[in-house]
Amino acid sequence: MEFPLLIKRDRNAFEQINNSVILCCVFFFFIPMSLFAQGEKDVKEWMHVKVYLKNDSIVESYLHNSFGIGGYGGTRYIHEPCSSDSVMKLNDMKKAFSKDVKYNNREIDSMITWKDKYPQIQFKWEPQMSIFAYGSGDPIIEDYPVMLRVMYRGKHVTGYIINHFFFGYKCLYKTPDMKYAKTFINIEQKFSEKRRKTLLEEFGDYPEMEEYIKKLDKKAVKENPFAILEALDHAIGGRIGTGTPYE
Repeated sequence: MEFPLLIKRDRNAFEQINNSVILCCVFFFFIPMSLFAQGEKDVKEWMHVKVYLKNDSIVESYLHNSFGIGGYGGTRYIHEPCSSDSVMKLNDMKKAFSKDVKYNNREIDSMITWKDKYPQIQFKWEPQMSIFAYGSGDPIIEDYPVMLRVMYRGKHVTGYIINHFFFGYKCLYKTPDMKYAKTFINIEQKFSEKRRKTLLEEFGDYPEMEEYIKKLDKKAVKENPFAILEALDHAIGGRIGTGTPYE
């Protein structure tokens, strides 16, 4: 009498095991597909990059540097370098678990980034030793060149922007004779009279800039802080005889 019952129990156990095996097979079948789909999503979100190395090599891949910005809706991640990145992380995204290839900023001459969806919109980046303090205050300097995004290129001055992990987005400038790129505006702060005074100190070697800075409109600075560097470029050009004074 017990034997048929044992057989019935064994059949139930077999069916449970069989169902578990089927579920596992289905699960592992869909894992690669889901990872591949995630990979496609990542490629859309991450920046395509072409890195020009100082050894004359060119590397094309996807840039895997990112940083988080906190807010009321939670943390939002920006997929681009920030001031704390001493290396650029590249990943070709060909496999679900592709490893990053890292290049020290000191190895890089420049790089170009763009989104695959908008290949016509490209940004140039250059590594520069940078000062993140205003004017004559105590300098805040990283011990490595920071990868800065080029926002303005004049004849005599270049303007950059970068997110500082503590201070937010800062605008910097550099002339060919400057060892460091220097901060002149923080776009996340209001252009106060105190900041106007700091600008006058920063560009004190260029008296041609004094009247321009005194008349600077707060709204205009917010809309385009790099117009200040255009004025500086004209001032330098007028001084060395290769341009006209800014008016």
